[in-house]
Amino acid sequence: MQWRIYLKYWLLTYLIIGSFATVQLVFVYDEFHPQFVVIPAVVAFIIGSLLGKLAVVREQLHENGERFRAVADMAQEFIYYRNLSGEYQYVSPSVEALTGYSADEFYKHSNFMDRIVHPEDQASWKRHIDDANGEGIAESLDIRILTRDKQLKWINHVSAPVVNEKGRLIGVRTANVDITAQKLHEEQVFRLAYYDALTGLPNRQLFEKNLEDMIKKSSSEKDVFAVLFLDLDRFKNINDSFGHKLGDKVLVEVTHMVEELCGNDCLLSRFGGDEFVLICADVTDKYTAESFARKIISKIEQPFIIDDIVFYMSASIGVAFYPQDGSDFSTLVRNADTAMYKSKKDMSSKILFYHTEFGNETTHFVTTEAEIHKGIRDKEFIPYYQPKVDIRSGKIVGLEALARWDNAEQGIIMPAKFIDVAEETGQIIEIGKQVVERVIDDMVRWSEDGIEIPVAINVSARQFANSTYCNDIESMMRESPLSTGLIEVEITEQVFLGDLELARERINNFRAKGVRIALDDFGTGYSSLSYLRQLPIDVLKIDKSFIDNITHDDTSRAIMKAIVSICQDLNYMPVAEGVETEEQKEQLLQMGCPYAQGYLFYKAISAEDVRNILLSSEQTRARSFIADQEDH
Repeated sequence: MQWRIYLKYWLLTYLIIGSFATVQLVFVYDEFHPQFVVIPAVVAFIIGSLLGKLAVVREQLHENGERFRAVADMAQEFIYYRNLSGEYQYVSPSVEALTGYSADEFYKHSNFMDRIVHPEDQASWKRHIDDANGEGIAESLDIRILTRDKQLKWINHVSAPVVNEKGRLIGVRTANVDITAQKLHEEQVFRLAYYDALTGLPNRQLFEKNLEDMIKKSSSEKDVFAVLFLDLDRFKNINDSFGHKLGDKVLVEVTHMVEELCGNDCLLSRFGGDEFVLICADVTDKYTAESFARKIISKIEQPFIIDDIVFYMSASIGVAFYPQDGSDFSTLVRNADTAMYKSKKDMSSKILFYHTEFGNETTHFVTTEAEIHKGIRDKEFIPYYQPKVDIRSGKIVGLEALARWDNAEQGIIMPAKFIDVAEETGQIIEIGKQVVERVIDDMVRWSEDGIEIPVAINVSARQFANSTYCNDIESMMRESPLSTGLIEVEITEQVFLGDLELARERINNFRAKGVRIALDDFGTGYSSLSYLRQLPIDVLKIDKSFIDNITHDDTSRAIMKAIVSICQDLNYMPVAEGVETEEQKEQLLQMGCPYAQGYLFYKAISAEDVRNILLSSEQTRARSFIADQEDH
């Protein structure tokens, strides 16, 4: 096709130049000279070739432009090309689908993109444009735009320089891709990773990042801020009583309460369950921290209604300060948590500031837990036995098994040093099984020597609530050659505070197998007389606190007489605990209390000492006490 273009322009130039040459030959020159034809012909050929070349180039440019337009117009991405002054030379039709604006609006207004970039992204957009126009830097930028109908969209704006044949920057070409769905997905993933799904609060991971950022920004040790660790009291009861769905609603309501008190310098986070942690940048001293913490607790303690149920909540708060109580996330949060736990455990105050002594207690707790685990593995937990005696005769009529830790390095360790840790960690379950197993072994060995005497096994509230533990104890009793009538289970009133019906059911299960039930520490719990009415028990152990005062306090004596009288009327066996003086013993005799235990008679002794005492001639009658109990 190009030869036709050249031919066209050759003929045209020959026609024009040939016409002039002919006129000159006819009217100007008198005679013919060949050069008058050759020179115009050459000139016409050269000019025709140049014009033909120019036309070919223009045709090629037009075809290339049409090809580019054909491809660019079909692209889903919004593409445009503009010069350095901001005038748009090309805008793809897809601009309208992305922005709501037509290509004509871009052509009419220079730098039209500036108008639709989100206000919060204008600063980064300006830097991007300056880089493109000034240095011709090719770069990519994620920005938000506002469409014609004010919808927010994310686009990936990719720009590249356009230069002429001399390498001079003459314009910018760009491609804009809608990445709104991608950004929403990224935001969703971010929220799932760093925000609590229930309350919408930052979770532990984001809290850690924010706290570490605050620490990095602290210019000196003079920069102080507080970390508050908040835990709701008895929240588990709500989940157990009303279900987790309602419990979640309570957590959301508590979140709103605390958020109302948090200013711009306070970050609230939920760590999980009913635990909340706050960073308070503007709380720099104990007075301010205590004042703020009291406002939080006061707010939470205000009654509120959810699903027609009135809730009365309370909370405990532990406070740690940066940097004196910790200079990193783990230490600060751990120490605030320790202070909160100490507050909850001691119940002396709902707000407690961290002290280094708490850290020592925590270290002791962790160390003891690990040592208990080793002790359970090595079967170091054994029973010692404190005898129960007939007050009048002084004869042993029964035994109470008490846990001792026969540590390989420290020797015998008393319960006060490990029971609390074992209860909290749940290790008390395995300790209890180990002790009961040893009790049964001791009783079997005693029986081989002709000794048969009742033994009481203490079962804590946590053990009693564990169905597996109770079933295991029953199995051990059933598989032993002993009569279950020799076994007594001692429980406290704490076992009834959770589920009274379940407690009654388990007590009846034990009694159905011939196991006697003793209620320990009577008089120190809640609604004691109500439990006596509702629960089938055999033995009532009267707490030491009453025995301590019966020699000099009329009220204690009157209460003691009333308890003994109730036992006689209800056919319970009364046992006075902690008898230490002859005066106490005489008072008990006068009141008609037949049985007691305490240091006046015996301390807790080993299984071998029990055997030796019961085999002595003075104690042989103790074996006949089984029959007396059955008659009782």
